[in-house]
Amino acid sequence: AYEVNATTGKARIYVCQNSSPNKLTVYETNGTLVRQISVSNQLKGVAVDGNGTTYLAQRWKVSAYDSNGNHLWHLGGQAYSSGNGQFKAPHGIAVSPAGELFVADHSNHRVQVLDRNGTFKRKFGSNGSDPGQFSSPHGIAFLPDGTMAIGDQSYLHFFQTDGTFIKRTN
Repeated sequence: AYEVNATTGKARIYVCQNSSPNKLTVYETNGTLVRQISVSNQLKGVAVDGNGTTYLAQRWKVSAYDSNGNHLWHLGGQAYSSGNGQFKAPHGIAVSPAGELFVADHSNHRVQVLDRNGTFKRKFGSNGSDPGQFSSPHGIAFLPDGTMAIGDQSYLHFFQTDGTFIKRTN
């Protein structure tokens, strides 16, 4: 992930490393190491908001860290689950222009939406090949106009942030 802090104006690069131990490494854009955060589960994705809060998609959970690398919260458990705020292999993660956190819940074939404190807000999508359905979503990003793009095994889907389907491409 790439982030420019709204307060300091400093740009940083965030790299997920799945090794022993699993860690998130943060660099300045000139390559200088800023910090490393060790985590217990494999990292699948990272997103950073304008305040430097870092959100990690991990094997079974989503975690948040402040701009200094201090753990704030996590949501999810130690096993796969399909309940609200529970995950079955979250992969993609992104912060919307309004500050909501969108998580591509890969093996539950849906997207879950959280607030900045990790509280479940809503979800959309289901398993299938019809418009608005997913086959293992893994990537998620916001376009400059606020439209959300979600990649799965078959399509690139476009949605509004409320979960309204717009279109998909092969």
